[in-house]
Amino acid sequence: MLFDKIGALSSPFWLDNVRSLKETADIGLSRDEFEELKRFLHTAALKEQHGRTLNWLALGLVSDEKRTLEDIRRSGLLRASKHSFNPVFPASVASAILSAAGALGLSQYTTGYLQSVQSLLNLAPSIQAIQLKLAKQLRSDPHTSLKSLLVVLDLLFLKRDLAIGQFPAGRLNHFEIEDLAEGFSYLLHLYEKIEGLRDASLILVDVPGIRSGRYYEMLVQASLVRTFQQCEILIDTLGYSCSPNPPGNRFTVSPPEPTIEQSIRWGYIQHDHQTASDRAAVEMDAQARHVASHRFVAREMYDLFGQEHIAVAKDPVGARFVFSLPMVKGLAEFLSSVDAYREEISLVTGAEGEYFVPFQSLASIKITQSLTIGDIFRVHRWINIYRWYMVEHLLRHGGIESELSLRSLVPFLTKEGLTELFGIALGDKNKAEEALDCLSWTRDDEAVFDVQYQPIVAGEHYYALPINVFGSSHAVRNALQLTRKRPDGNLAEDPIGKALASRFTDQGIWAKHSVKYKFDGKNGEIDAMAVVGNSLCIFECKNALLPGNVHELRTTYEHIVRGREQLDTISGLFQQPSFCERLCRQRGWLGEIPTNLITCLVLGNKMFSGYRIGRHPIRSFAEIAGFVWPGKFGFGGRILPLRPEGTLDEQSLKNYLDNDSMHRTIFKSMRQITRDYDLGGNTLSLNSYGLDMRAFADALGIR
Repeated sequence: MLFDKIGALSSPFWLDNVRSLKETADIGLSRDEFEELKRFLHTAALKEQHGRTLNWLALGLVSDEKRTLEDIRRSGLLRASKHSFNPVFPASVASAILSAAGALGLSQYTTGYLQSVQSLLNLAPSIQAIQLKLAKQLRSDPHTSLKSLLVVLDLLFLKRDLAIGQFPAGRLNHFEIEDLAEGFSYLLHLYEKIEGLRDASLILVDVPGIRSGRYYEMLVQASLVRTFQQCEILIDTLGYSCSPNPPGNRFTVSPPEPTIEQSIRWGYIQHDHQTASDRAAVEMDAQARHVASHRFVAREMYDLFGQEHIAVAKDPVGARFVFSLPMVKGLAEFLSSVDAYREEISLVTGAEGEYFVPFQSLASIKITQSLTIGDIFRVHRWINIYRWYMVEHLLRHGGIESELSLRSLVPFLTKEGLTELFGIALGDKNKAEEALDCLSWTRDDEAVFDVQYQPIVAGEHYYALPINVFGSSHAVRNALQLTRKRPDGNLAEDPIGKALASRFTDQGIWAKHSVKYKFDGKNGEIDAMAVVGNSLCIFECKNALLPGNVHELRTTYEHIVRGREQLDTISGLFQQPSFCERLCRQRGWLGEIPTNLITCLVLGNKMFSGYRIGRHPIRSFAEIAGFVWPGKFGFGGRILPLRPEGTLDEQSLKNYLDNDSMHRTIFKSMRQITRDYDLGGNTLSLNSYGLDMRAFADALGIR
């Protein structure tokens, strides 16, 4: 038992006698004992018991430094956000361990991490001050602040969709509209903590406060808090560092090496360019085929029904519009029967490229007892028609920023009203209730709130529905992320490995997918393999969704870490010649047995392409599939040659994977960008990279 082994540690503070601590560690801890140590450590840290936390942490570090460090990073034990942004406790723990680092024999990697934690904690008082100010503002008018914040956010999403000016003049602090949505999510979490969600929180709107910019500034300030939390995760998960950067009180967060941040940026750049290209093509095709949009349908409905389904409610503090969709059964059935409206075509036709499954398979995935992705798709359609019906009326009656419109923009409905609205889309009351539960965040919900994933905010009896936030969101992708469902979950085999193998076989190169192996006491499955020249190529494929925030980026990175472990296992087995021979012969390879091994991690979501974890290069599926066949890659509406034309040869593949020929060119075309966030006396600087399009074009010979 663990307590039997620590009996020799007579001092109440074990760091006072490191020699005894090491002797105890030398006895060794079993797996169960180490898990017990972790429980004691987490309990002490949660209660901010300084001495006990140091004791258990020090014992863990001298017993198993690697596992202990992994645990405190994953749990966020030393993050200020775990302690209400009060840095005193985590800073004192980090300082004490660093002071004893030499005696404890800690590695440079561990001390570097603790130094980064210390540096970032210098900014925690500024973040705590922002949090306290936001809490005071929320308390100052609890009946209007939350709804007013939601109206401002919803208005920003609507302005983006209408392609009109989005942001008020003043401080933007590098924030995109999705960052401000994260800021709202934090504010709702804070509001629930200090006030509690009630019906009264979702009804009244402070129009003068909205017009003064007060609530927009609160979203910006909350986004600063979120940015600090993101930096905590980058340091804990991806090994980013934080260091003081004179002059002044500036602290800079930087990637451990440029290629990891460059590969992340390159992933988003690829995705954005592909999305823009697909959207332009869809728009041209939709116009040619006269495919209707949600907004067109809503405008036609408004012209048909006029104000028949719109009323003006007289509240004690001002009037507001109340909207209902025409509940005509024939009309509802007709609108639901359309395969895809203009905004939906990209998802329907592009599901195979984005999720590696046909849309029909994607739509059939169950995310609750009976609710499917297809049901979420239909609900999203109806919300969009509902919102454009509302917006059409607002635009014709004073504009979207009139006093009456601001009070009306985010409707609040009863559960029965929302269930009826969803029921139009689904034709099933039980499914409608499940959809409402899935898309709503309540005070009893233990999940972290994200307004783009669960846009409906529930009070005691009423629900606030920010229709433009929901209507603008990627509802299908968000539902998959929220419910942790794999887009290929209904398929019997990995679709990426199968598709990649076909790129080899289409040009006459031997390749297989979903290959199971058992050798030397180890077993596993290879997603795709091919023989090119004298090289056996092994591909480990991960169908992760595009990360929408740093938490999801962490999930993708965890996929990479697991993939590395799988490829490391195969690399070890390859050292035994009989492994390769058995693997190839059992799968029908009749040629000479390859003596060289090429490995690669292939991601479906385009992240980390060009990065290398251990000895294994990472590539996006779109990129490596285009390289293998036909040897070209689409970017920015252009087709770029990646290798000599014709059948793929071994040297070209080695240059692309082992020598990073393409990505060295891409990354050399990137320039460092530093984003500075003013925290009021202190500055948080975040180093990233952007693509210099001119340098990129010159490097690739594009004119």
